[in-house]
Amino acid sequence: AAGLFERFAALLSGMGGPMAQAAAVVLEGGPELRARAFAAHLQADGAFFEEFAKRTPQAPRALAFLAQSSMTPSIMALAEAVSRSLPEGRTWDHSSCPVCGSLAFHSSLRTKEGQRVNSCSFCRADYRVTRLMCACCEERDAAKLPYFTAEEEEGYRVETCETCKGYIKLTDFRD
Repeated sequence: AAGLFERFAALLSGMGGPMAQAAAVVLEGGPELRARAFAAHLQADGAFFEEFAKRTPQAPRALAFLAQSSMTPSIMALAEAVSRSLPEGRTWDHSSCPVCGSLAFHSSLRTKEGQRVNSCSFCRADYRVTRLMCACCEERDAAKLPYFTAEEEEGYRVETCETCKGYIKLTDFRD
């Protein structure tokens, strides 16, 4: 992750403009700033990134982007290794990722039977879940789980929850 961080920062430096200026500020911080950014990313410490963004107002998300982009491959590799120790074929009846505990960012219906698979927002693990359940609060009352589609976007929908006001985007791969 540290190597990727440095390479990505160097790429941003070569872009010119606000991204290059932000990269220069990030690189000035050295390994200490990188370590703090990694810790903040792992702890979902948005306040750390908001405070740093004041130093790079033309590219306020530059440090958060560098931390996430450079750590994600390692996080995904670890999640894949952990996933192998989970019971195969299990359907999880809770909304959080069984690998890291984060919420899903996307859901899909797969196989002819329409098995529901969520994709984790943090570690990117895919895990099968109960089909009729809010991805945020685990509401299971179908009357409280409406969804919306657009005729011109067949196979895609947005599922909402009247209980928690959450939502998730879903792709239907059955057809």
